[in-house]
Amino acid sequence: MDKKDLGTSIRGSKTIILNIQNADYSLFLEDIFFAKKIIEKAVAEDIHEKIFPKGTAEAGFQFKGFERLSKKQNVKKRRIEIGGIIYRIHPAFILSYMRGKVDDVRWALFIMRFGVPFWAIALVFGRNHMYWYRLWLDIGKNSIVGTTIFSSKELPENLLGDEEHTKIKGIKGYIATTVAKGCLLGVSVVLEASADCLCKGYRTARDEILNVNSNHKVKTINTDGWSATQTALKVLYKGTTIIQCFLHGFIKVRHRKTKKQSSEFNTAAEKIWDAYGAESIASFSQRIRRLKEWAVLNLQDTPMKDNILNLCGKVDKWKVFYKFPESYRTSNMLDRIMKLMKRRIKNAQYFHSSPEQATLYMRGFALVHNFSPSNPWTVKKHGGLASPAARLNKFVYSDDWCINLMIATSLRGYRVEVRNPL
Repeated sequence: MDKKDLGTSIRGSKTIILNIQNADYSLFLEDIFFAKKIIEKAVAEDIHEKIFPKGTAEAGFQFKGFERLSKKQNVKKRRIEIGGIIYRIHPAFILSYMRGKVDDVRWALFIMRFGVPFWAIALVFGRNHMYWYRLWLDIGKNSIVGTTIFSSKELPENLLGDEEHTKIKGIKGYIATTVAKGCLLGVSVVLEASADCLCKGYRTARDEILNVNSNHKVKTINTDGWSATQTALKVLYKGTTIIQCFLHGFIKVRHRKTKKQSSEFNTAAEKIWDAYGAESIASFSQRIRRLKEWAVLNLQDTPMKDNILNLCGKVDKWKVFYKFPESYRTSNMLDRIMKLMKRRIKNAQYFHSSPEQATLYMRGFALVHNFSPSNPWTVKKHGGLASPAARLNKFVYSDDWCINLMIATSLRGYRVEVRNPL
C-alpha cells in the first residue's frame, strides 16, 4: 500500500499509544508473539482508525526492533513499521516523553483544572512547579478535536463561539473559544478583537475538524452580536448560518435596570422569555410585537427601555433559529465552560509569556476539562458517563480518565498528520 493511502506523511507524530497494563509490559517487550497479539487486537478494535494511522488494517505491520532505553523510566518501547513508516508503541500508563507515570499525576492534573497554582501542586504532589507547568503545556500540543472526538460521525454540525477576555503581560487579549456537545473544541489566544485576528484564533478549531473529516460541514454557529466574531466565523466556515444568542439580548436588558425599575423589569423578563418559548415563527413574531407595544406604552425613556426596543428590533435575527431547531439558541453551554476558564486564568494571575505559550496553556486546560470526571450528580444523570468526552463519544478506552486521555492522544490526535499544527 502506498504511504499516501495511509493518510500520514513522513513528518508528524509517530507515537501510537496502547492500553497495555503495567503488569503486562515486560512480557510485551520480551515475547514477540504476545506483543503481536496485543497489537492485532488493538488494530481490530480501532474501528475509527484513530489510534493507528489510516489504513493500518489493510497494510499490516512489521516489528522493527526497539527504541533506546529511556534513562528517565528505565524502559524501552517497541517499534513497528506501517506502510514504510516507523512508529513507536508507547504504553498508556507512562506519560509522553517519559515524564513520569500516569498514577503519579492523575489527580494532580484533575485538581489543576480548578485553578490550583503549579507551586501548590508541587508542594502536595512533589517535583517542582516547572515540571507541572511543562506537563500541562505538553498536553496542549495534541489536537483538541482529534483527541476529544473518536468518530467522525460525532463531529458537531452546530457550534458555539465567543471570546474570553484576558491579559498577556498586562496587555489585553482574547481567547477565541469554540464549544459543542459540552466539550471545548478550540481555544486560541489573540491580542486583538479584530476580524483578522479572531479569524486566526478560530482557524485552529476549524482546521482540526477538517483533519478528522475534510468534508465535514458546520451548519450553524451560535455567537453574540460582535460583528468581528461573526465575520471571522463566516470566513472560516463557508455557508454556515450565524445564530445570534438570545440570552445576550436579555442580559443587556437586565444590566441596564435600576432598583426603581425592578417591577417593570420582572414584567419585561416574563414577556421576553414567553416570546423565547414560542413554538413557531408566527407566534414568536407576535409576542415580540406585543413586548414592543407594552414597552412603548408603559416604560419611561431609560437605558433599559432602549435595550428592550433594541431586542425587539432584532426579531429577524432571532427568527433564524426556527429554521435550524437542532442548533444552539443561547450560549449557556459555552458560558458555563468559560466560567471555569476564567477561574483557571485568574488563579494563575493571567498570562506572563507569549500568546503562543498562553494558547498551549489553554489547550491543556481544554483537554483536561474534556476528559476529567464531572461532578457525581452529572455523572449519575448521564448513566455513569463520567466526562464530557465520554458523553460525546458514548465510549471510553479505559475507565481511568487519565489513561483514556493518554490513549486518545495517540498520533497526537491527528488523523492526517500535519507539521507544526499550532
